[in-house]
Amino acid sequence: MEPQEVSIRAPGSFILIAGSVDVDAPEFDGGPSRLWANAQCVCVGTLCEIDGCTRIVIGSGSDHADLTLVFKGEIDTQSERLVVSDAELNELIEIAAPSRRTGLSIWTNDAREPTVIAIDVT
Repeated sequence: MEPQEVSIRAPGSFILIAGSVDVDAPEFDGGPSRLWANAQCVCVGTLCEIDGCTRIVIGSGSDHADLTLVFKGEIDTQSERLVVSDAELNELIEIAAPSRRTGLSIWTNDAREPTVIAIDVT
């Protein structure tokens, strides 16, 4: 799958990665990193909206140079699609998911306010 990318100033300073925009988001907590996940969705913090853009790359085999693995797991993708949206549920990227359960590896360049988020789909 050819990687797709978008640069955004994310409202709320996070993105959601799920099978659709109609999911129950995970509970947010104040841990050391800004990443929250449940069986349906992964939320990843971005650079603060007023501080600039965050580049999001999604696909298979995206570049991980200088990035740290922050999540490896699976989410439900019953519609066999994967959607990256902002906090206002605006779809930023939509791709076909390989099955009804999709494996993700998420890499960032900062645990709290990344300027780069790479999402590998397996």
